[in-house]
Amino acid sequence: MKKKMRIAALLTTGLLALTPCAAASMSLTAFAEDTYAINIMEPEDKDAIEGYTYNAYQIFSGKLYPKNEGSTQILVLSDIDWGQGFNSTGFLAALKADTAFGAGDANLFKDCTNATEVADVLKSDAMNDTDKLAEFAKQAKKFVPKDGETPQPAGTTSTRVKVNEGDPYTYMINVSNPGYYLIEETAAPKANEDDPDPVAYSRFMLDVVGKADVTTKRDYPTLEKKIVEATSEVDANAVNIGDTVSYKLTSKVPNLTGYDKYFFNVNDTLSKGLTYDADSLVVKIGTGATAVPATKDTDTNNTNNAAGGIYYYVTPGTDANGNTTLKIVFEDFYNSFKNIAPDTPITITYDAVLNNDAVIGEAGNPNTASLIYSNNPNEEGDGTPGKPDEPKDDSVTGETPKDTVKTFTTEIIIDKIDATTKAKLNGVKFRLTGTALKSVLTEEGLFVKNSTVTGDDAYYLLKDGSFTKDAATAETADKYASTTVTYAKTTDTSVIEQAAYVDTEGVTAEVEGVNGVLKFTGLAAGTYTITEIETVNGYNLLTSPITVTIAADINTEAQTCEFTYTPADKMTGNKITIENKQGSTLPSTGGIGTKLFFIFGAAMAIGSGIYLVTKKRMADAEE
Repeated sequence: MKKKMRIAALLTTGLLALTPCAAASMSLTAFAEDTYAINIMEPEDKDAIEGYTYNAYQIFSGKLYPKNEGSTQILVLSDIDWGQGFNSTGFLAALKADTAFGAGDANLFKDCTNATEVADVLKSDAMNDTDKLAEFAKQAKKFVPKDGETPQPAGTTSTRVKVNEGDPYTYMINVSNPGYYLIEETAAPKANEDDPDPVAYSRFMLDVVGKADVTTKRDYPTLEKKIVEATSEVDANAVNIGDTVSYKLTSKVPNLTGYDKYFFNVNDTLSKGLTYDADSLVVKIGTGATAVPATKDTDTNNTNNAAGGIYYYVTPGTDANGNTTLKIVFEDFYNSFKNIAPDTPITITYDAVLNNDAVIGEAGNPNTASLIYSNNPNEEGDGTPGKPDEPKDDSVTGETPKDTVKTFTTEIIIDKIDATTKAKLNGVKFRLTGTALKSVLTEEGLFVKNSTVTGDDAYYLLKDGSFTKDAATAETADKYASTTVTYAKTTDTSVIEQAAYVDTEGVTAEVEGVNGVLKFTGLAAGTYTITEIETVNGYNLLTSPITVTIAADINTEAQTCEFTYTPADKMTGNKITIENKQGSTLPSTGGIGTKLFFIFGAAMAIGSGIYLVTKKRMADAEE
């Protein structure tokens, strides 16, 4: 009797957790009841969801015998036989052919001819292994009555009940005979489109000797996306147009128990402002020095696994909004990963460059990913014609919640006006410099940061905005914007990430049709210097550069970014108004001018008149 009790223990402890999507726990035996009831209780976080459907198939039948355990009498199942409608012949053949139980003469079930002998193997130490028990249940599922066959499932339910307030919702299946039952879930809905848990189906076995209670536990594959910075992984960052953003997607090898085929596809969408670098994508299995790189397959025909190893392919595309879409598909995932321990990390990394289509300001540039995965061990599912590792439809797959990260960038707007009339001024030229900029456009040419350039090809940026080939010395270092950062001169205008030398008149069409307005677009947090290098005839050139500091307050959890700009007394948001004054009016001829001579002469003439009148009056007085 103890041996038969062990069958129950092995089945319930080893076969309940058959998939990465479902597990169950229950009492190994139960007290006698008037009916044989299977009560499937949903976990508390699923109480609000209706629409689960379960079938019960009898794998083993038997007779109940009482047994005393201390002062309690319990019922145990004995005289094991095959369940009604179960295809025992096919099942026995499958067990003997399954190398998971050993090959040839080493197969554990090679001498079995009936249910009792199979039960004897199940109670042996050789089957005291979770994976073997799970394989046993997977094979059993293949031989239960199919739709349209007689008998139909021994029991089924799609109605939930709650006996007492505070109890979990329960799906009850009544069956007419005791035995060991395979419970198959045929519907697993979401509460709504915003339900954070993906759909998953369960399958488990349990013994029924009265009332059997089981609580489902639903586990799902996950996918996490991060932006990788120098010392951290974040959900949001702020960069310049032209900067490279590095992404990391992390998942884990699922528990493949219960499956013969498994889909594992990553869908990724980059906003229009991000340019995908195809050569940068790397896939690794494991962590650290022991991580194994997967191999990129270019023909997508699922033939490489025959040679061993792990293969994937990438399908890039563009959606209706101009966003870049990526589909990363693992080939023959089940056979490639079945011998790799569950929960082993799967990591995908790649780079993208923030481009001139980037959204400026606090809306940000999102990058969103999700994982499409097999979620139904009860149905294998078909692949897309010509692409067997992409599911034909979503009937056997679930999708993880979408994980989004964002990259932000901003701009500085210069409003150039006449100091007196406040009228817009065109034709004024400015230079923007800053250590965060990737390229600088000056009258001398286009210069791009390049840390590898050396010798005569290396240029250094001076604080006045010009470039020199001469490296800094102790005497000249204070004239350099940086004594270590080098630039390469180029004629390739496609590498311009930030124009640092711009004419306001040349951008009027881009700035809401307003003359005298200039935008330096695509800036990260940092300190920038605005220098006026040419102004309109008749106006004084600003002699002092203006320093603007941009700060980015990033909330990575909320994925928001608030930019602030200083000096606050000169900035209104990200706009700075710069005034030009006209020069002093000078005489139209040389010297001190004819008007002064005229005024001076008139003064002398008036003075002479006064002197003569005074002198004549004095003479008359003397007479």
